[in-house]
Amino acid sequence: EPTRGARRLLTEIDGADATEGAVREQLAALHLRILGEEVEPEGEVAGDTFDLFEKVRDRSNATHAWEVVVAALLQDPRMMWY
Repeated sequence: EPTRGARRLLTEIDGADATEGAVREQLAALHLRILGEEVEPEGEVAGDTFDLFEKVRDRSNATHAWEVVVAALLQDPRMMWY
């Protein structure tokens, strides 16, 4: 049985760290883990996802922002082929 830490999606960031660089690194890791897509943390794709994260965080909080980002990635049409 996997340990609790092995089941976490947010592997590159501490929950308290919400700096742009750390968030972008985590977003790139999520794109790879969920969609099998390598993206650059400073690239356009991670930037679009970062914009979504920031919009939700600004209206709510970081926890909700991560939930929305993961839900959006899981709804990506490419998930049908994964």
